[in-house]
Amino acid sequence: MRIAVIAAVLAAPHVAAGDGHAFASGGGTFGATLDAAGAGAVLGGELSAGWFQTAGEWPSRTPRSADTVNSWALGVPDVRQWAGGYADAVYDTSLHHSRLSFGPEYGRNFLGVDGGLVMQLDDRRVGGALRLVATFGFGAVFARGERFFDHDADASLVELGVLIKLPWPF
Repeated sequence: MRIAVIAAVLAAPHVAAGDGHAFASGGGTFGATLDAAGAGAVLGGELSAGWFQTAGEWPSRTPRSADTVNSWALGVPDVRQWAGGYADAVYDTSLHHSRLSFGPEYGRNFLGVDGGLVMQLDDRRVGGALRLVATFGFGAVFARGERFFDHDADASLVELGVLIKLPWPF
């Protein structure tokens, strides 16, 4: 995990430049999976850590500009970009397997992307994952594609869901 955070910050040096804050966050993952076996539920948890860059201080009751209206309405800081790493674990009811994934993450305003290595524990499959997220305060909606490195017909799957995470800036 430490290597993923360092790699993400080095890959986006403009995030670490200037005023910013380190963060950690954790919470639950809830969603649906679509794969060759059919559809099912995905339940699990996620931890993230990294660095976020704001455009200024916490918004006041009066937005500073049109750019801050969305953040101000949600009661969150005007975060411009973040970079770090994530690790998650989920159970897939469709495949009856547990999966772990970890890798770097990067976001700008409320849109983000993460990806990395995914391991399906029960049958020891390894592959890659790529996820797009749209964050809204303490929650996010996501779409993630996973592809295992073997060449089975069921080597790919899609997850659609919601993350509920509590941030801890420090």
